[in-house]
Amino acid sequence: VYMHPNGQKIPIKRTAIDSGYATDEVYAFCRTRKQRGIFPIKGVAEAGRKRITPPNKESRAKYPIWTIGVDQIKEQFFGYLKAENPNAFGYCHWPTRYKDKYFKGLTKESREQKKVRNKWTFTYVCPPGGGNEPGDCRTYAMGARYQFRYSLRYNKELSTEGLNSYIDQVTSGEIAPTQRVTAPKARRVRHEGIM
Repeated sequence: VYMHPNGQKIPIKRTAIDSGYATDEVYAFCRTRKQRGIFPIKGVAEAGRKRITPPNKESRAKYPIWTIGVDQIKEQFFGYLKAENPNAFGYCHWPTRYKDKYFKGLTKESREQKKVRNKWTFTYVCPPGGGNEPGDCRTYAMGARYQFRYSLRYNKELSTEGLNSYIDQVTSGEIAPTQRVTAPKARRVRHEGIM
């Protein structure tokens, strides 16, 4: 739980763990913590990728791994960094304790063009020496946010009140983050009367 300066407790709704290293260990760790919104992810740098893609049938057989379109999220994030108005959507507020090393790592990668299947596209490349971990963590955190929003859209038929209830249930661990909650069916109105 994160304690906001105003005293409000903000629960952690999603935790994304990169499965590119120690894959089996990551799967084993996430498998028993799915109810808490902890899930494995895999970053893919590929043109045309969505920011977040749910598990396909093949991956679900072993473990539901979500795919992150890292170039697409980085493109969005670098756009956020250009925002100067604190009230602008995507404007980033940074803790004063962050040092220059963090921001250098955050912006370590650069956008480069490359040709794939006779089409020019872009990708983000880290120069030799690494040090881009802050940027990777930010990318995966944004991916986790998109996964949470995807889960809410999965329950899009809920009313605002029902949606808030769903979020509370997920936060408290009463239901799984991806468990579908069915809203009561509304009556269909026809010219002849009400059914």
